Amino acid sequence: MPLVDEAPNRASVHRVSALASTQDDLFTMAATYTAVINQDGPWWVGWVEEVPGVNAQERSRDALLASLRVVLREALEFNREEARQAAGPSFEELTDALLDFQGPTDLALFDSVQAVQNQDAAEH
Repeated sequence: MPLVDEAPNRASVHRVSALASTQDDLFTMAATYTAVINQDGPWWVGWVEEVPGVNAQERSRDALLASLRVVLREALEFNREEARQAAGPSFEELTDALLDFQGPTDLALFDSVQAVQNQDAAEH
């Protein structure tokens, strides 16, 4: 895994790729996540910034990165299945809608949508 940033205090930030797929293999999406890792005594500890609860500790750096990939894949699969169950039988999946995120432009759009929703709520 290529190193993105090496901090002087032994902590480092890495990009961790995960392949998330449904059990029926109808949908596959590769994504990149950020792992923060650090050696603490004999242990390597780390977590994935974007997904709460995805963390691990191992005796070696390579084992830690491998564990983080496994835990991340499992968390994404679990979250996906849980979301499908919560949506009920007649849900719609829009896979491309979230892949086209444009950063600050989309955040500004989100803020304006929220402002309109808040105004509507205040009027009613």
